[in-house]
Amino acid sequence: ATLSDGDVSVELSASYLSDAPGELLFALAHLQEGATDATASWEEEPGEYRWIFHRDGNQVRLDVLEFNSSWPALPESDGTLVFSTAGQLDDVARSFTDGLREVIAELGEEGYRAKWVEHAFPTVLLEAVEEHLKDA
Repeated sequence: ATLSDGDVSVELSASYLSDAPGELLFALAHLQEGATDATASWEEEPGEYRWIFHRDGNQVRLDVLEFNSSWPALPESDGTLVFSTAGQLDDVARSFTDGLREVIAELGEEGYRAKWVEHAFPTVLLEAVEEHLKDA
């Protein structure tokens, strides 16, 4: 994945061992439902990228931390900050849903499954986040 806020960009990868896109969408849905904090984990072999979201009203801050190990889970203080940004929750959610729509349009369900092996594309979660954006 390429993360960019217009000023800073970073390339992140994730292992097929975890449902990285599903985790990300679940965290966004959780925030849309009113949570003030949500976390997603993208496992690496070895390591982890931990996406930490903090919501304050309609504003959300995202910090992505990199860890050398994913097991056992390390405290945030052991991670290295690789990306940080803030914006309106709807704008952040829309950026991620647009990006994931591009992925599924390019690969299709079968192509995605062939690359991700362990996990199908998280269509239900994507639609849930998009539905909330329609209501906003």
